[in-house]
Amino acid sequence: MKRKYLSSLVFCTVLGISVCGNAGLDGVVAAEEIHDDRPEGMEGEEIHDDRPEGLGEPDGPDPNGPGGKQEETEPLEAEEGMANLAADEQGFICIVTEDGALHWDASVDNFDRLFAVSKVEEAAGYVRVEVVPDNGEAYPYLYPEKDWKLLVYEEKAPEWLTEDMKASVMEALEEWKKTVYATFDYEAFREMTAADTVAAAPGEGYEPTDEELAAFREYVVLEDSLCTFLKTSVNDTLAAAYGPAIAADIWNYMNNSVGNEAEHAANLGKLIRDMGLSNVGSVQKDFYGSVAGHFADIKNWNYYAGDTEGYPYECAYYLWSHGLSVSQDSNKLWRLHSADGGEIYAEIPDEEVSANKAFACVAGEDGSLYWGRGLDNVDSIRREYGLAADGAFVDVRVEPVLDYENAKLTLPDGNNPEVTKYFPYFDSTTVWTLTVLDAEIPEWFDETMQEAVMTACEEWKADVLDSFRFEEASAVFTEETQNVASYTEEDAALLKEWALVWNSLKDQQLDPTTVIKASGHSNVGSCVWDQADEYFLSAWRVQHSDCPGAVVSNGYWGRLGITDKNDYISSVNDTLANSVSDAMEALTGKFFDGADKWEWTGYTGDTEEYPYEAAAELIIRNLVPCTDGTNWYLCSGMDADIVFEIPEEELLGE
Repeated sequence: MKRKYLSSLVFCTVLGISVCGNAGLDGVVAAEEIHDDRPEGMEGEEIHDDRPEGLGEPDGPDPNGPGGKQEETEPLEAEEGMANLAADEQGFICIVTEDGALHWDASVDNFDRLFAVSKVEEAAGYVRVEVVPDNGEAYPYLYPEKDWKLLVYEEKAPEWLTEDMKASVMEALEEWKKTVYATFDYEAFREMTAADTVAAAPGEGYEPTDEELAAFREYVVLEDSLCTFLKTSVNDTLAAAYGPAIAADIWNYMNNSVGNEAEHAANLGKLIRDMGLSNVGSVQKDFYGSVAGHFADIKNWNYYAGDTEGYPYECAYYLWSHGLSVSQDSNKLWRLHSADGGEIYAEIPDEEVSANKAFACVAGEDGSLYWGRGLDNVDSIRREYGLAADGAFVDVRVEPVLDYENAKLTLPDGNNPEVTKYFPYFDSTTVWTLTVLDAEIPEWFDETMQEAVMTACEEWKADVLDSFRFEEASAVFTEETQNVASYTEEDAALLKEWALVWNSLKDQQLDPTTVIKASGHSNVGSCVWDQADEYFLSAWRVQHSDCPGAVVSNGYWGRLGITDKNDYISSVNDTLANSVSDAMEALTGKFFDGADKWEWTGYTGDTEEYPYEAAAELIIRNLVPCTDGTNWYLCSGMDADIVFEIPEEELLGE
C-alpha cells in the first residue's frame, strides 16, 4: 500500500463546476459504504474489469499506466486561489468509473487507500476526482456551507466524464459533508475569538474558585500522565475522524487566530522572558490544542486510556472560557494565569505531580483502600473511583528508595560511560517507603492503616513488577547482538506481520510508538513501563554506543555512501528512525504478563495475543525491522547492516 501521494507527482485540472452547499448536518452516511451512483438503469449491473491479465495493482494505479502517477514534473497550474494539495490532505475524494459509478468512503482521505477499499483496479476507465473548498477563507474547511470546487487529479479530464457525472459527484459531496461534519460544531468553534477570551480575563487580585483550581490541577495531571502531548492526542483523533485537511484547519485556526492572538495580546512571551525563563510556547500550543477538542463529539480519543463520558480534556476549555490560560516554563513550574498574561493566580511545581508516580493509594476513613494496576498517581485513582476531595481520604504513595552504592541492577550509560543507569523498580535491593501526600495526617490514618497500605503495595508489586520477565529481558541485548544475524523465511513472515500492523495504525492517523506506550501505561502504569523502556534502550546503547534510530540511520545512509548527516533526506530519515522506535517500543510489551488492554488503541487485528509480537520477536532474533516509506528492511549487527530488503508492495503481496 503506497501511503505517500506527493503533490509534485499530481496533475490538477480544474473543472467548471462549483457548488454553494447548505445541506445542513441532518443524517449520517455509513463510513464503510461504497457508493454506486451510476445513471438510472445501470446501478444494479456488475462492474466488470475487462483489462488484459496482469494489468494494475489492487491498491491503486500502476505508476506508469493510464490515470496513474506520472513522471516527476511540475504540476499544472490551477485557477488562482487553488493550490495543489500535499500528500494525505485531500478533501472529498472519489473515484469515478466510465460506467458512471462513484466510489468514495468517508473514512478514507487518500486515493491509495480508496483504491484498496473500493477494489477499483487500474484501467483506462476511471478518473480520480476531488472536491475542495473554494471560499477564499483563511481556514476554508471550517466553512462547509460555502462554495466547493471539483478537481480532476489526472493530466486532463477524460471525454466520458459528463456534466451529469460531475453533478453526481457534487451530490455525493453533500452526503460526505453530513458524515464528516456531523460531530464537530464548526460554527461555534469559528465564533471563538481571542478578543472574547482576553476580555473575560479576571483582573488584578483575582482569586480563582475551587473549581478553577481543580481544573488547573486536572490539566497538569493530564499533561504529566499522558504519554504524549495533549495536542497530539487531539490532532491525531481529529485527523482520524475528519481527515487531515479538516484537522489541520481546526488546529491552525485555534493556534494562529485564537491562541497566538491571545498570546500576543497578553505579551506572555515577554512576561516569561522578563522573569528569566524559557520554553513556554510548546506548552501554550498544547493548551490551545486541548481547547479545540471541546467542539468535537467523539467518544474515544487517541492515546487516552481512561474512561470518560465526555471530552477527557474538558478542563482546558473550562479554563479558557473563564479567561484563564496555563503555561509551563523551563523550570518545570506550571502557572495558571489570566488570558491577557498580566496576572499569575496559581502555581504547581512539576515534581508535585510527577513525583507521585509509584504505588499510589487513596485511603478512606472507613478503612477502604483504592488502588489499581495501571493507576500510578493519586489523581488518576480519585478520578477512576470518583472520590471527593475532602477530609475523608488520605493520599499515599509507596516509592522505591535505592541504596545506590549497593544497587545490583546497573548499566553504564552508552553515551557517557562515566554515568551509571539505575532501575529501582526492578532492583532487588530497593526499599519501599510510605509517604503521606497530605499536608496534615489525620488521626485515623494510624499504624494499622499504614500496614494495610504496605500490604496492598506487596500485592501491587506481585501483580505488576513481577509480571515483567526481567531475566528474559536481560538476555535480549548482549555481546552477541554486535554480530550480524542471517534471516530466514520465517523472519520475512514476521516482517510482513509487523508491516501489516504498522500500516493499520498509520492508516488510522495513529503513531505506533505512542499507541504502544499509551497501552503500556494503561496496563502497568507509566512509572513501571517507562523504566522497562529505559532498560532496553540502555542495554542497546551499551552494545551499540548510540540509540537504535541513530545506528540504523547511519547504516542506511552509509550504505549509500552518505556519511554527513546534513545530507540525509530528512523525510526519509524521520520515517526510518521512527519505525525503529516503533519496533523498540513493541519489544517492551512482550515481556509483561497479564497486559491485555490493547483494544482501545485502534488496532483492528486479533488482540487475544500481544498484537506487536512480530516486531518484538524480530528484535530478539537480532533483526531490527524498519521502513523508509517505500521498502522494508531487517538490520543486524553493530552497524545495523541491512540483511534483508523488500519493496512494501512485494512484502504485503499487493
